[in-house]
Amino acid sequence: MSDLNFQLCGKFRLVAVNADTGEERVLADWFDNIITDNGLNLIGTDGFALYSAHVGSGSAAPSISQTQLQTLVASTTSRTSVVKGIAPSAPYYRWTRTVHRFAAGAAAGNLSEVGIGAGATSLFSRALIKDGLGAPTTITVLSNEFLDVSYEVRVYSPTADVTGSITISGTPYNFVMRAARVNFDDNGGVGSWADNVGVSAPQRVSQVKSYIGVLGSVTGEPANETDDGVATNLNYTAGNFYRDANLQFGLDDGNNAAGITAMQIFASLGYFQCSFTPAIPKDSSKQVSITTRISWARRS
Repeated sequence: MSDLNFQLCGKFRLVAVNADTGEERVLADWFDNIITDNGLNLIGTDGFALYSAHVGSGSAAPSISQTQLQTLVASTTSRTSVVKGIAPSAPYYRWTRTVHRFAAGAAAGNLSEVGIGAGATSLFSRALIKDGLGAPTTITVLSNEFLDVSYEVRVYSPTADVTGSITISGTPYNFVMRAARVNFDDNGGVGSWADNVGVSAPQRVSQVKSYIGVLGSVTGEPANETDDGVATNLNYTAGNFYRDANLQFGLDDGNNAAGITAMQIFASLGYFQCSFTPAIPKDSSKQVSITTRISWARRS
């Protein structure tokens, strides 16, 4: 089946914290950045996309081909916080916010660039530090200050339906794919690709369910659930920025006289649903196997 495309963007914030008094100085408030091609590849291959933070003194303009800072000053894997949430109204997105802390004095000096990623040479994002007007700037961290680098990545759900047709056993079936449960707070389950403490968790489909009802709205789900199927994720190819998954309902799964009129798919980047016309026949003599695709891109 054709894919639904999830779009991502990110923001940095840098704060100095006095190691003796706890007093904070905002060095650079939230500013936008670009996600690198390497970062998009990390979504498909390695859940450690937001594992470490890096600061430097380089001034080269960011580009999507970069994998590291121009002039590295300091790196840290120490994190004080990982928080996830949702935007409950349109435009719908889920966010993951990490806070990395540099030890007192570790990042002391003048800094002009920042990055986050799987490592110093595998950045998810690189940016020039910016002032309140969005212009590149240089900040100064003192020797008795911690440096806290906050990074928020947002994953926006698609807003438009995707339509098409597939053929199963010689019969064509029209389908409609649509985002689902876009404002549902699942306590951080969606976004697991960015929750990289100890376990790598690339984008994957974790669950598929069958239904005999119609599709819901983007904030809902299909009606009348019947059964669980099995999702098998296929290998990711670098540069594709999509990952396929095979959705299967065996001889004992999803059986109903009404067939399968819809499915709901649970993925690391978000939920989506799909309807079929006519219904796909399903009883204990039939197996259903469909390959679907989830893709991702930078949000413009």
